[in-house]
Amino acid sequence: MPGILLELLLVVIGVGVLAVMLESPSTDHALVRCGPFLRAVRRLRSTVVRAVAAITSWPHLVDVLLGVRNTPVATTPGDVVLRLGNCTLSRYHGQHRGEPVLLVHSLVTRPWILDLAPGHSLAASLVDAGFDVFLLDWGDPGREEALLGFDDHVRLLALAEDHVLQVTGEARVHLVGYCAGGTLGLVRSAVLSDERLGSLTVIATPVDCTAPGGMSRVLAIPAMKPVLALDADGCVPGAAIREAFHLLSPRALRSVLYGLKVRRDPVAWYGYSALARWVWEQRKLGGALFFDTVRMVRDNTVVTVLRDGRSGAELRRRARGQKPLPLLACVAERDHIVPLAMTLAITGIEGIDVEVLQCRGGHVSMLSGSRAGRSLWSDLAAWLRSHGAGAPGLELTGSAPVRRRRRSALGEVHLH
Repeated sequence: MPGILLELLLVVIGVGVLAVMLESPSTDHALVRCGPFLRAVRRLRSTVVRAVAAITSWPHLVDVLLGVRNTPVATTPGDVVLRLGNCTLSRYHGQHRGEPVLLVHSLVTRPWILDLAPGHSLAASLVDAGFDVFLLDWGDPGREEALLGFDDHVRLLALAEDHVLQVTGEARVHLVGYCAGGTLGLVRSAVLSDERLGSLTVIATPVDCTAPGGMSRVLAIPAMKPVLALDADGCVPGAAIREAFHLLSPRALRSVLYGLKVRRDPVAWYGYSALARWVWEQRKLGGALFFDTVRMVRDNTVVTVLRDGRSGAELRRRARGQKPLPLLACVAERDHIVPLAMTLAITGIEGIDVEVLQCRGGHVSMLSGSRAGRSLWSDLAAWLRSHGAGAPGLELTGSAPVRRRRRSALGEVHLH
C-alpha cells in the first residue's frame, strides 16, 4: 500500500512539473482565458497556494480567531454615486463645497486603508478639513474583470472623473492616488487631456522599477511565469499576494504579539484589529492587470510613458497658456514596498515639476498610523487648498504649509 501511494505522489509531482514546463512565460492577455482542462489545473494549483499561504500566515490566523474580522472599518459616512461593473465611486458626507478631491486607491488591496478607523483615516481628515471627497474602489475581480488591463483602468478612472465633475458641477478635480493608484494617475496625466485635472498627488507610488528593493525584485525575475499565479477565474489569489508582501517584511509574528499585548486596551486594540483585518482580507488581482504590472516592472514602462507623454502634456498646457500641472509626491522614510528612490525618480524626468513631501513611517503607517495626522494629512490638505481644491476662503484647522522642493534630487529632499 505505501508503495502505491508513493507512486501516485510521484505521478502527481511529475504532472505538476510538466504543467509548469508547458506554461508560457508570455504576458499576453489571451493567456488569462483558458479551457476546462487548464481551468481545473489552475483551480488545483490555487488551492495548494492558498493552503500553503494559510500555514505561513498562522500569526494572522490568530488575529482572525481573536475576532479582527468583526472590527468595523470604513466608518466615515458616504454614499455610492456610481457603479462601473464591480467598480464603485463613493462620495463622503460633508460640506460639498468647491473643487472636489478624488481618492484613487491601489489596484491590489481593499480601500479601507484610506478610511481605516476614527483617528486613522485620510478620507475623514480631508472631509473634516472641508473638502468634497470621493473614493474610487476597484472592486473584487471575477472572471470577466480578469480581462481588464492597465489601460482599461485608466479609462475607468476617466469615467469616474467625468461623473465627479457632473455631480459637483465643477470644472476640475484633484486626484490623490495611493501606491499603484498613484501610478495610474501619473499615466492618466500623461496620455489624457489635463484641462479638467486641477492637481495630482501620488502617495508611496512606484515609478522607476529599476530602483533596488520592493516587490519589483520579485516580479523582475525573468524565469518567473506570470500565468502560474492565476486561479480558475484568471486572477491571482489574494492569499498569494498577501504572503508575497509578507516576504518583503516578515513582521507578522511581532505584530500578533503586539495585538495580544494591547487586547485589553479598547482604543489600541481597535486601531490594531482594523489594520489586521485589512491585511488579512487581501483582494484578488485580475490576470490581465497582473500581466501588465509584470511587463511594467520588467520594461520600466512608467518612466518611458512619463518621459515621452507627460512632457508632451505639459507642452500642450503651455501652448494653451496654462500653468504646469501641480504634482506632489508623498514618500515614506521606511517604505519597504515602494522604496524612496522608486518614487523620487520622477524628480529627474525632464519636463515634470514636482514637489516632495517626505513623511515618517512606512508604506502603510505613513497613511494610517498614529503620526499620520501630523506628518501627512495636514500638509496634504494645505497643499490641495493652495492649488484650488475646496471652497474659496476655506480655513484648514491645524494645517501646516507643505515644505517644497522643485525637481529635487534624492539627497536634497527635506526630511520632516
